[in-house]
Amino acid sequence: MNNKQTHILTIDVEEWFHVGFLESLINKSQWPSKESRIRNMIDTTLCILDDHKVKATFFFVGWLAQHHQDIVKQVHNNGHEVASHGYWHRECDKITNLEFKEDIILAKKILEDTISNKIYGFRAPAYSITKDKEWAIDEIVQAGYCYDSSLLYGNNEPYEVRPGLLEIAPNSICFNGKWLPMGGGFVFRTLPYSWYKLYINYLQNKGCRLNFYIHSWELYVDYPRIDLDFAKKFVQYYNLKDTKEKFVKLLNDYKFASIENLYFK
Repeated sequence: MNNKQTHILTIDVEEWFHVGFLESLINKSQWPSKESRIRNMIDTTLCILDDHKVKATFFFVGWLAQHHQDIVKQVHNNGHEVASHGYWHRECDKITNLEFKEDIILAKKILEDTISNKIYGFRAPAYSITKDKEWAIDEIVQAGYCYDSSLLYGNNEPYEVRPGLLEIAPNSICFNGKWLPMGGGFVFRTLPYSWYKLYINYLQNKGCRLNFYIHSWELYVDYPRIDLDFAKKFVQYYNLKDTKEKFVKLLNDYKFASIENLYFK
């Protein structure tokens, strides 16, 4: 294992039908009727983490947490951090300021009531807080969160984005004027593992941490597939079959911890 740096490990906890660009195909009113796979996803994830004796931050969709409180409690009781991914998993550019405010307050309350503990962190779906949506940062502060992990365009190192609010910045690069996430997800699935290691080693040589994220539906992949156009299908489903194996390699090769353990202990 490379012990040069302790990196951040996060899990975005979502059902297979919570993906943003599926919203036009699966309305949230249909969510209760969909066959859940979240138990399988979380059991798979926790088993891997237990095997490697590593703790992670789990960003839960609030709706999911409300309907599966036993899973949230299990994650918390296993020593992992529980954090908020919003209630409805809706991107900032698709809802009003008031809807966003109500959403993140509700998600935080549900999670805190479930685990009887303080929720420190928030992550916006699809890293959707852009420079013209910075009103959302102020709402995160007002909702009582201690950190955010959403701003692709900021400094890749932690910084105080507002008084009392730490930005645990996602890793990103700017390409053709657009900020792209590099910390996991589609990039991790798509690149050969040896190439992704080069990126991590580049960060380490700069004294920076990888803020790694992976989705629950990327580690357990036995669930219904939605008929999408080619581009969306590629982004959503490409190379899912190899992701679990790559993730295990990552945990073998590098040292990880939760955001809470690194910054709030």
